Amino acid sequence: MANLDEIINLVASGDLPCQKNPEFSTRFSYCLAKQHYIFFEFQDDKLIVVTIYHTAMHIKERMYEKKLLIQHEIKDI
Repeated sequence: MANLDEIINLVASGDLPCQKNPEFSTRFSYCLAKQHYIFFEFQDDKLIVVTIYHTAMHIKERMYEKKLLIQHEIKDI
């Protein structure tokens, strides 16, 4: 977990380049932290961590399943 916190701080500060992949999501960026994908979105000066998935999970399917729920939660922030 300490590694995840470190990665999130690096993303927030702009010191870690992130990626987009339309196969995963057309909205959220992500980065790889050892064995976890961290999906996030910037809103103004805030970094919103949307979800974290282990690399062994089927990310495309999971992102599709959670798409509506995630969008609803982001709107409420």
